[in-house]
Amino acid sequence: RKDTTPESRWGLEFGLQDGVDTQGLIPVPPPEANAPVNHADQYRHLAGANLTYLLPLKKALGITGGLFKGYPGYESFHAIDNPTYTRGYLSDNVPYFLVGAKAAYPVADNLDLECFAVTGYNYLANPNDVPSFGLQMGWRPTSEITITQNLYYGSDQENTQLAYWRFFSDSILEWKHDAFLVALVFDVGTERQAEQPGTPRYHWMASALWLGWHVGGPWHLAFRPELYWDPNGLITGAEQFIQAYTATLKYRFTPFGIGDLVANLEYRYDRSTGQEGGFYSGANNRKVPNQQLLIFALTWAFGK
Repeated sequence: RKDTTPESRWGLEFGLQDGVDTQGLIPVPPPEANAPVNHADQYRHLAGANLTYLLPLKKALGITGGLFKGYPGYESFHAIDNPTYTRGYLSDNVPYFLVGAKAAYPVADNLDLECFAVTGYNYLANPNDVPSFGLQMGWRPTSEITITQNLYYGSDQENTQLAYWRFFSDSILEWKHDAFLVALVFDVGTERQAEQPGTPRYHWMASALWLGWHVGGPWHLAFRPELYWDPNGLITGAEQFIQAYTATLKYRFTPFGIGDLVANLEYRYDRSTGQEGGFYSGANNRKVPNQQLLIFALTWAFGK
């Protein structure tokens, strides 16, 4: 990655990624509008491929084009950037990556604005040739508080009439003070279904709370309760209401003198109820409402 500066106005980002987790980026039909683009299995390995130019204005206006990280959501696709090791349902159902263009402008010292024109909600699907649009506003009323509002409006079905465009709102409140972190996210979305009898309007809603504490030295604690309501099964693929609770203990150290190595011990409890809710369990794949996970993981980040 090369960042832009007033002295060097061109910037670029290029990254590669691999692993089982990247397979989940490829959309799975039905519906037919969710069919993956050609060469999706190759594109999933790109973690970024874009160019940025900083226009020579009084306040820097940056224009970026290509494949870049998605703007909604609090968590990153890459676990080492997040308070907990596993991601939440809320994060797994917003765009991790987008293809298109964006413009970033600092309206004031504590207010940033970004506008987006992208191919759609899922960058590896191609339901139509109509662009979708997004907006991000980041406001810092104090040095410890950041309020971010993300909006998405676009056509994600084969029928591109405005009546069937998807609207999605992602609101984030973050407070950081010394060793403590509190972040609250609330998401709501709606989309009228062109292919369903009577063209009903579907909705979904989600919320999550992140609590973080740097206990001291290499030790960190994090806790994330979350709720996800998908009454029509549009986003998760099942009509369900999900509760999940995740607790993480992290030990961050530098054993090799290069970068940070993070040891994660995490416990997670998930509960899914509703007409199609539940998790597959056992040799017969029977449906059960609850599942538990205990995981140990090492993550290593190095370089500048």
